[in-house]
Parts: sequence; structure tokens; C-alpha cells
Amino acid sequence: SPVEIIGDETGRVAGVRFVRNRLGEPDATGRRSPVPIPGSEYGVPAQTVIAAVSQAADTTFLPVDASFHISRGRMRVDPGSYATNVRGVFACGDVQDHTYRQAVTAAGSGTMAALDAQRWLEEQRHQPEVTAVTA
Repeated sequence: SPVEIIGDETGRVAGVRFVRNRLGEPDATGRRSPVPIPGSEYGVPAQTVIAAVSQAADTTFLPVDASFHISRGRMRVDPGSYATNVRGVFACGDVQDHTYRQAVTAAGSGTMAALDAQRWLEEQRHQPEVTAVTA
């Protein structure tokens, strides 16, 4: 389980601290919840962290002025490219409006969205600079 996002002296992300878990005793419904194992903490270096530990979409981090198209609390995306209506922003997994809500599907859509975002970024890099010319 993620425990802490670690920052460096400049305030940038430097890593994430995790703790290993074991399954606890079943509750009244028979469900066994994860229980942290004392002393099992470990860190993973990182430069970027994408929060994806919930089963519900959290869109509160989106800038209000970006005007994302939201449907039933989820972002509308182009099913072929995972692009949102905001230029350069892609969405996948539980935050998109047409996912099957299964971990495998969400993980697969994350891979596809990352590939589409990479293609988009590469296209932007090769676009000539547009300069307005007036007569």
C-alpha cells in the first residue's frame, strides 16, 4: 500500500514509500481486509506519481477553468485515442466514462492511453512553429 509521497529539497517528487500487507481475519461479511505488516516499509524512486488507488473517479484535482466534458462524474474521452476534449489531456481507467470498471480493463486502457499520449507528444514536437504574419 502506498504510505507517503517523498519529496526532495526543492519540493519535487523523489519517490513513494510503501508498506507490505497481509490478509487479516474475515469480517462479518467474510471479507478479509489488508493489514499492514510492521517493519515492511520500502521506497521506490519516482519522478512522477499518478494517483490510481481508488475504485471511484476523483475529478476534484481537475482545474475548473479547463472545462472538461464530464458525464456521470467521469471524463468523456474519444474511445479511439483516449483524448479528452481538452487539448493534450488523456484519460483512462475508472476516470473515463466508458470503461468496464475491471482492473484488467483499466490497466489495459492505461497502456493504450499512454501510447496515444506519447504519439500526440511526438506529433507536437515535429509541428513547425506557427507565426502569425500580417500584411
